[in-house]
Amino acid sequence: KMSAIRSLRSLLAFSHKIHLFRAFHASKARFSLNVDYQNLSKFYAFDNWWTDERLKPLRAMNELRIPLIVNQLLNDKTINSHKPLSGFTLLDVGSGGGFVSEPLARLGASVTGIDANAQCVEFTNSRLRDRCTQLKSNLNYVHTTVEQFLSNETREKFDAVIASEVLEHIDDVESFIQSCHSLLKSNGHLFITTINQTLAAYLLAIVAAEKLLGLVPDGIHEYNKLVPLLGLKVMLEKNDFRPKLIHGMCFNPITQRWSWTWNTSVNYAIVAVKSLKVKTST
Repeated sequence: KMSAIRSLRSLLAFSHKIHLFRAFHASKARFSLNVDYQNLSKFYAFDNWWTDERLKPLRAMNELRIPLIVNQLLNDKTINSHKPLSGFTLLDVGSGGGFVSEPLARLGASVTGIDANAQCVEFTNSRLRDRCTQLKSNLNYVHTTVEQFLSNETREKFDAVIASEVLEHIDDVESFIQSCHSLLKSNGHLFITTINQTLAAYLLAIVAAEKLLGLVPDGIHEYNKLVPLLGLKVMLEKNDFRPKLIHGMCFNPITQRWSWTWNTSVNYAIVAVKSLKVKTST
C-alpha cells in the first residue's frame, strides 16, 4: 500500500513538473514575437539601474533626449510651467530602468513604460512604489512587448511613442515600426535613438565602448543588429511616417556627457510624425 502511495506521489510530482514546463514555454511564446532572448538576458545583470556605473552613459543621454521630446511635442514653444507635458499621453517602449519614463512623468505627462524584460518591470515598479509615490497617478509599467501591447484599447491612443536605444536589440524593426504607428494618434510623434550600422559605429560603440573602455557591458550590441540610418528613414516613409528631424549624437568618455552633432555615423536620433491619411472620394 505504501509503495502504491509513493508511486502516486511520484506521478503527481512528475505531472506538476510537466505543467510548470509547459506553462513556462507558453509564457515565453507569448512574448517571443520580435524578442531576442539571448540579447535580452544581458540586461538581467543590473541590480540597480540608477546607480550601476555601466549604465551611466545611458542615464546621461537624458541631457539630450528629454529636452528633444519636450521641445518637439510643444513645437518649440516657451515653457511657462513646471509640468509642460500635462495632457500628453506617452508610451516608452523598452523602458528599462525608467530613465525616460520617470522624468517625462515628472514633467506632467501620462506615461506608460513597457518592457519585455520582467526583471526591469519588477525593478521600475518597486522604485515607483518606494521612491516615486507622487508619480503613481500618471506613470505605470507593464511587462509586455509592443506587439502584445497593441490592442483595440491602445490603438491610436498615444501622442508620442519613444523607442530610445531599443531598435538595435530587436529582430524585426519594420514590424516594430508598424506597431508604433498603430499606437499613435494622427500627427503623433515617434522618437527614436539608436546606433548606425557603419564601420565607425562598430569601432566606437562596440570595440571601444564595450571591449576597451568598458563603458557599457561587453556583448550588449551586435553589429548585424545595428540600424542603418538611410534604411530606417526609408522604412519610416514606407509605413506612413514623415521624418521631421535627424541629429547625430556624440558621447565624450572624459566628461561623460552627450552633445548634438551633424555626424550621424555612430549614434543618432530621429523624430518622425505619423502622416495623416487623406480620404479620397470615389
